[in-house]
Order: sequence, then structure tokens, then C-alpha cells
Amino acid sequence: MVLHRPVECTRLTRSYGEEYDSEIREIHTKASLFFVALVLIVAFSPPSTACSMAGCLGDGVEMHSKFTIAITHQGKPLPGVSIEIRGFGGEKNGTKLFSGLTASDGKAKVGALPPGLYWLDAEYLGIFAGSQCFHVAPDATGKAKKRLTYE
Repeated sequence: MVLHRPVECTRLTRSYGEEYDSEIREIHTKASLFFVALVLIVAFSPPSTACSMAGCLGDGVEMHSKFTIAITHQGKPLPGVSIEIRGFGGEKNGTKLFSGLTASDGKAKVGALPPGLYWLDAEYLGIFAGSQCFHVAPDATGKAKKRLTYE
């Protein structure tokens, strides 16, 4: 009968010398903190449209409350483009107020939007096609547009 002695497990570590080991620990700690910070930034960042909304100068163009969006490609109407309009700022911030597709003539008609600030996104087959901020005034001025065109 052969008896075996229990073997003590020892932790194998590689050492590059005390000076280098402390530098490696410091680099590892900084990298870990950077990774945690990056995860927190991504996890709690606003949607990408909110970032692009921040670039809206002067409340964007003025639109009538009812208007048409016309989208063409190489001079031909582009049907099936997804259009979304969301509120920008205040109570309507991020709220989807219009969603539709361009018809066979490449146009989408937007019904009466209440006065306020808005963000329009256009997408075709999952590809970003255009984006624009605009506002609807309580009383339309002579500058208010009735049509937005994307080519």
C-alpha cells in the first residue's frame, strides 16, 4: 500500500522585481478605473439624438404646423423612407409626435404639430438619411416653410 502525502498548493507568481511589480499594479488599477468610468458613461449617456439635438442653433428653421417632407435620390422620388419627429425640450422632449414612411412620390405629409421645438430623423433601409431640428411658432411668420426637401 502506497501512501501519498497531501500536496500543498502554492500560488505561482511571476515577479519582475518589486519596482516593476508596483508599476504593473498601478497601471492595472488605472486601466480598471478607466474601464469602469467608460462603462458608466456609456450606460448613463443620453440617446444619440439628444447629442445631435444639442447642435441645433437658433431653434432651427421655422415650419408651418402642417408641412410636407420630400425625399429624392438622383432626382427620383424615394419611397419607403422612415420619418420620425420627436419633441425637443420641455414636456415633449424625446416624445415621438410623428412617424411615417414616404409614399411612392417620395413625400410624407406631417399633420398639425403644436407650437414647439422638434427634431426630425430620416432613415432608409436602416441607413441614416438625414436629420434636422426645426420649430413651429404659435403664429407662423412669413419665414415658415411648408416643405422640407432632402436629396
